[in-house]
Amino acid sequence: MFEFLDQLADVLEGELDLFTHIVSSQLLPDSSIALVSMPSSRGATYYKGNREVNGLFQVLAKNKNQPLVAETVQKIAEYLEKNAITMNGYNISNIEIYTEPHYIDGDRQGGWTYSAALAVTYTKE
Repeated sequence: MFEFLDQLADVLEGELDLFTHIVSSQLLPDSSIALVSMPSSRGATYYKGNREVNGLFQVLAKNKNQPLVAETVQKIAEYLEKNAITMNGYNISNIEIYTEPHYIDGDRQGGWTYSAALAVTYTKE
């Protein structure tokens, strides 16, 4: 799933105007956007050994500008759900919003954190 999320970050950065680059695994202390893997079901294994992955991941964003953070998470979630995503080495069957974009936290430094969870189904070629 980590390779998948790294490639997906590259696609999003190429297609959307974002306030910063996307990092993987966790948010940075200041302004950042991250794609983070979440626990999910195993998926199916087919006769020829191909495995369908049912994955869940979060889009997390943090910034001192609350409307910008909320809009960014919404923009990413909607883009992924509404567009056919093409990536080398992956056949993506479906990406859909699992939990709508929502507020997570505000910190003492004035940072706002928002999140959306997405479900994805893909096979690795």
